[in-house]
Amino acid sequence: MRTDVYGSHYNVHYGDLGIGDFDAARAGWIADIDDPMAVLELFLSDNERFNYGAFADKEFDRLLKAANGQANPRERAIGLYRAHRRAISQYPVVPLYNHASRNLVAPTVTGWVDNVKDIHPSRFLNLPN
Repeated sequence: MRTDVYGSHYNVHYGDLGIGDFDAARAGWIADIDDPMAVLELFLSDNERFNYGAFADKEFDRLLKAANGQANPRERAIGLYRAHRRAISQYPVVPLYNHASRNLVAPTVTGWVDNVKDIHPSRFLNLPN
């Protein structure tokens, strides 16, 4: 197998992903909310914008949509787990690493709220006298 690795500008790279111009590619995603749907919905067959690998599985789609429609939180969690297991059993992605952020913040600083996007506007920070 021959592999060519090349770097490109962010817009070019994601443009290539969007039109399917790749055999294997790197892409990242940070869930903006604390809900499994923030990641699982990427693999829905009809998610043309972010399902770069064109993963398509009718059973996964059915499981995920049924789970997300559940009003009971426990049943929803069980359904999302089943959909997750269905998807990963088919290897639509290969997780290579996890994003991490490390911030050294003095305990005297107020207004600091740790969050998944690692955004900390200074207008909310305060260093009491």
